[in-house]
Amino acid sequence: MESKDLKSLKMLSSSKRWGNNQLPIQFMKVCIRDDTVFKYYEDMDRLSIYFAKATSGVIKDCRGPNDYTLASYDGDDKIVSFEIFDASNLLRCHLFDTSEMIDNKPPLSLYPICYEDRDELEILFIGSKPSFITFEKTEDIDIEVGMDDENKIVTLLFHNASSRLAKTLPEKEREKLAEEVRLSIAEWDRLLLDKKDEHKRFIQQRRHANNANTNIN
Repeated sequence: MESKDLKSLKMLSSSKRWGNNQLPIQFMKVCIRDDTVFKYYEDMDRLSIYFAKATSGVIKDCRGPNDYTLASYDGDDKIVSFEIFDASNLLRCHLFDTSEMIDNKPPLSLYPICYEDRDELEILFIGSKPSFITFEKTEDIDIEVGMDDENKIVTLLFHNASSRLAKTLPEKEREKLAEEVRLSIAEWDRLLLDKKDEHKRFIQQRRHANNANTNIN
């Protein structure tokens, strides 16, 4: 394990997850999921977390687990990405490029922690975990949102992580999916063009019929 990962785990070593008789983290088998990345889109105030490369053809469905989040799924219903809207207001941390406190908020410190014994992934947004967290269930039974005592988001919890979270596909497979999407779009374009041609012929036939009726009269 890299020194950065060790530092992350040490910062959390004395913390507890409360409820359901959970044990302190130091008694659990944990690791950092280092292939989880995030991006903040300032213009939309949206924080996106990616568990796999969301290339063309990978995402097959998008659903909102609650009013302020959106999850993207692949063809096997595995979660590819998770997005939080209105992030600057809902998160306990701030999203500015500085390590200083702003408006009594610490900077974003994203730690994707795997609890291997429970098959869960917890994504903590701040460096020090609050002593009390309320986990809110969502419409996806494997996703919960952790709120502090001020109803600010401090963490996300993904159950059944090994089966519900996507992993980046090999390059050849991603290229194959992208090609399938390209062919599908091309087929739709062809069908639309055929429909336009059919409609055009229909209009022309109507015009000829109207002209013929006019000549007869």
